[in-house]
Amino acid sequence: MPEKRFPRPVRATKHCRHYSWERGGLMMFGFPKCARGVDLSYPGSSQMCMPDGGLPRGLCAQREEYTDEERAAWAAFQAECMERVSAAVDALPAPIPLNTQGKIACPNCGGELRFARWHRGSAIACETENCVEARFSIEAGADWPTPLTEEADDV
Repeated sequence: MPEKRFPRPVRATKHCRHYSWERGGLMMFGFPKCARGVDLSYPGSSQMCMPDGGLPRGLCAQREEYTDEERAAWAAFQAECMERVSAAVDALPAPIPLNTQGKIACPNCGGELRFARWHRGSAIACETENCVEARFSIEAGADWPTPLTEEADDV
């Protein structure tokens, strides 16, 4: 496994620090959840957890905000993730034939970057935790990834 690491900071959104979305089972959509035990099961109750909207934030005595430093670290991590995805896609053999899969050395960490292509989609995933993982929707019949051309760079 490669030496390079990508530590994930706290996911500091503009929601309350205690808010999360609990995924449901196979046929369930999911529901909001409060880590402090506030009942969010009735209609509109999770509005006090939302960023800049809904009920005033003061209605929940348990609400806590993320710090500016936590939010900055999360925003920087997201930007770095997008750069790694872009570098990984640029490193793929182009175009990838339909219904194929393969692996190459990850340009970000040197680990194993797996890729797959099917009719209207593709996916990439690196073995290194938090390095690269993404799925893409692709127009039917389109080549992917599309090699960058000089004309595209001039536009």
